[in-house]
Amino acid sequence: MKKAFSCFFLFFALFIGIQAHELNYPFVFNKGQWETDVLYRAELGGGSMWIEKNGITYAFFDHKKLVAIHDGLDNFPEISQDPWIKAHSVKVKFLNSNSKPAYTHFSPSSDYKNYFVGDQSKWRSEVYSYNSILGKDLYPGIDIRYKDDHSSLKYEFIVAPGANPNLIEMQYLGPKSMRIDDLGNLVITTSVNTFLENKPFVYQVKGADTIEISSRFVLQDNKVKFMLGEYNSELPLIIDPTLIFSTYSGSSADNFGFTATYDSKGYLYSGGNVFALGYPTTVGAFQVSYGGGNIDVAITKYDVTGTNLIYSTYLGGNGSEIPHSLVVNNYDELFVFGTTGSANFPVSANAYDQTFNGGTNITGVGMGFVYPNGCDIFITRFNVAGTAIQASTYLGGSGNDGINVAGGLKANHADESRGEIDIDKLNYIYLATTTSSTNFPVSPNAFQTTYGGGTQDGLVAKMDNNLTTVLFASYIGGSSADAIYSLALGTNLGSIIIAGGTASTNFPTVGSNFTTHNGGVDGFVARVSSNGATLLKSIVFGTPQYDQIYFVEVDKQDHIFVLGQTNHAAGYFYQNAIYGIPNGGQFITKFKPTLDTVEWSTSFGLGNGHADISPSAFLVDVCNKIYISGWGGLVNNSIVPGSTVTGLDITPGAFQPSTTGSDFYLMVMEDNASSLTYSTFFGGPTSAEHVDGGTSRFNRKGEIYQSVCAGCGANSDFPIAPANAWSPTNNSFNCNVGVFKFKFDFPMIVADFDIPPAACAPVNLTMTNLSEGATNYLWTVSDGQTSTSTNPTFNFTTGGVYEVTLYALNPSGTTCNLVDSITKQVVVLGNSIQTLPDIETCEYDNFEIGLPPSGLPGVTYTWIPSTGLSDPTISNPIFNPSVGSQTYSLIISNGSCSDSLDQQITVSPLQNINFNDTMVCVGTTINLGSTNLPSSYTYSWSPSAGLS
Repeated sequence: MKKAFSCFFLFFALFIGIQAHELNYPFVFNKGQWETDVLYRAELGGGSMWIEKNGITYAFFDHKKLVAIHDGLDNFPEISQDPWIKAHSVKVKFLNSNSKPAYTHFSPSSDYKNYFVGDQSKWRSEVYSYNSILGKDLYPGIDIRYKDDHSSLKYEFIVAPGANPNLIEMQYLGPKSMRIDDLGNLVITTSVNTFLENKPFVYQVKGADTIEISSRFVLQDNKVKFMLGEYNSELPLIIDPTLIFSTYSGSSADNFGFTATYDSKGYLYSGGNVFALGYPTTVGAFQVSYGGGNIDVAITKYDVTGTNLIYSTYLGGNGSEIPHSLVVNNYDELFVFGTTGSANFPVSANAYDQTFNGGTNITGVGMGFVYPNGCDIFITRFNVAGTAIQASTYLGGSGNDGINVAGGLKANHADESRGEIDIDKLNYIYLATTTSSTNFPVSPNAFQTTYGGGTQDGLVAKMDNNLTTVLFASYIGGSSADAIYSLALGTNLGSIIIAGGTASTNFPTVGSNFTTHNGGVDGFVARVSSNGATLLKSIVFGTPQYDQIYFVEVDKQDHIFVLGQTNHAAGYFYQNAIYGIPNGGQFITKFKPTLDTVEWSTSFGLGNGHADISPSAFLVDVCNKIYISGWGGLVNNSIVPGSTVTGLDITPGAFQPSTTGSDFYLMVMEDNASSLTYSTFFGGPTSAEHVDGGTSRFNRKGEIYQSVCAGCGANSDFPIAPANAWSPTNNSFNCNVGVFKFKFDFPMIVADFDIPPAACAPVNLTMTNLSEGATNYLWTVSDGQTSTSTNPTFNFTTGGVYEVTLYALNPSGTTCNLVDSITKQVVVLGNSIQTLPDIETCEYDNFEIGLPPSGLPGVTYTWIPSTGLSDPTISNPIFNPSVGSQTYSLIISNGSCSDSLDQQITVSPLQNINFNDTMVCVGTTINLGSTNLPSSYTYSWSPSAGLS
């Protein structure tokens, strides 16, 4: 018997192609401009959604035909025979519901619409839109909520304690057909389109654990109800993971998926390679033609519905290029990290390195790249529109850089293109990769300045936002092969955490535990100081068998989480965990911040003595839930015999509970490995989906942005959503880059907001709130202003750089965290002259001057004088000291007003200190140096052996 329950949510995502400009505030209030039955209206891609008291009406039209008419008959020849635009409406009635539910709306837009059309009695002005709507008591004890999910519209039922979910019944009037597909989704077909309501996935939360409830649609005579399994009456919450969109690139040329990322608006960026002309590019894109050679990089930015391209471009020279990792900065500008064999790769005028350095001949098996003259790392930064590169540079020495080819470390298909690019809140760029160059341009103060030996070393580097300066670069490795695959930025200690694999028995370790190499290949984790000068902690972690760490993450308390593979089948990686397979081929381990203690560790998989999946993405969210994406199957069998996802744990309500064995595997686990929250397969019934290396990403909200090699073999079997996705078909003779965005939708608070562009004082600036899961807000500004509004407006009377902090709260207890916060900088110009702190330093000590790195759109930076500066057009150039005192002025302008910031720099000469030679006998102890040296100086002796 089913139990009564305290609080129940059912979520149904509607994939109807909402256009990007309608997001955030999609629901327009009916102020009298429409018929009285209508409460709100939302614009859809190719139609409208009309919300009524006891139902919904969808009105669709043939959007593609309308566009074709607008663009010309040649695009749609049948228009001349039938010029009419077809339309179709579907009405959803909530049967036997309350005749007068009370509706309220939340999060109003800052702008409004005016309606002055037709009947003057219905003319209305200042009509606002809203982010969400709540209808109270649609059924006894059951509310309905409509909301924008930043990429699609949802409606959900909220069932209070003691209420009966069996009362909910929806009747669909007007569709051509309705069915429940093999995945449990409700498919509604009209004469002009098909749309979905996803299979309900239901669960309840108890403390930090999540418990799934089985659920499904029941369809009879166009009436829909819900069949639920047993649930606990004391548990409050149920949610619904959702496939936001999934699409092919639509390229007619063969192209492979490597990497993907996201930005603050929820756009998906994909990075792949392409072998010829035929990749879809957008008008005005940076590079619309194939660069030549063997392969180019292909970059595409999709809108939040997956139905349109924001921009799409080639990137490459006349050799081969592949992308390894993507990341977006605070201004939604994309950075691409990859490798190139082109001597004419596009680099910027002030790039750190404008010359191809080369290496030795290398070819990627099954990946398409050929580097006959070796390869360098490249990093490229695009503008928001994808029409130009803001910065681009080579990075490398005389060997091959960025490619992981060492025997034993290359353990999966396409492990060559591992590595990661990341960015901090000040827009500094961090790189984790490998190099075989013994003369890589490492920094003089690096924690390891010399190549360790073997076929390759790990490499970690930090650069400025304009890619003009290497702030630090360091090797890490011993006498055999080493590689860094992933990095994370420490939260509390201002440090960088790197992780990877090592075959070196003398890998550099720092600390008291986990300092012994255990044989073969081991994983490693290290914490590096923020200036790259000190290896703070470093451990090796493994068994006598193969082990490697592919991803690293940190939580808000600076605990370190790693995801890796192992061939060890005796349970070494299973410690203090509840969920897990003791001899599984994949492991997750949580370390204390000091890296000296394992808090818990678990393994999962089939337990057959080898890895099952190749890891592709990893996240620890604001509530310490752990997210994993990986793939297995036929493509990996040549390296990992028997690789498959068949038999991996799948939870009730999985989006795709069955598999061919060659698919993706998505998994969410509770903190402390207490339970498996959710897992599903993802892939088509024919093709062997995989990734050619690279990194994909989860965002802080728990959404996966994944790039895929899809449809290989000229198939079009990749799961597509919505039906009008950018390209529902693979248009090449072999593979297409496939992408998908999947939202797990767990109840959490994530604070975020958009900052306005730089403005001239005095000015009122409105902050645009992008937070999720919160009901209350507290804003603070560094000048003392505060607000509790959702989208507050602050007054800035003088110029300056202001820190704005948003605290997003939900005191109801229905989220796993009660508060989340985020701080961003707002720039206000005031036609004033201000001063920056004076700097006193010694000659030969290069350092940054000015302000933290900034890339504000429409703002220019000019230094006067420019002498000794690495780049006089950025906010934070590197200063090459010469003895003396000089005042530099930084002019910041947005074209309407400007500020001048003066900074005085004094450089003192180094003092030569000479000591007399001393001869002593063996075993004698003497004092070196002099007691007359200034105590305010710091001293470093080299070599340090034998010194006290």
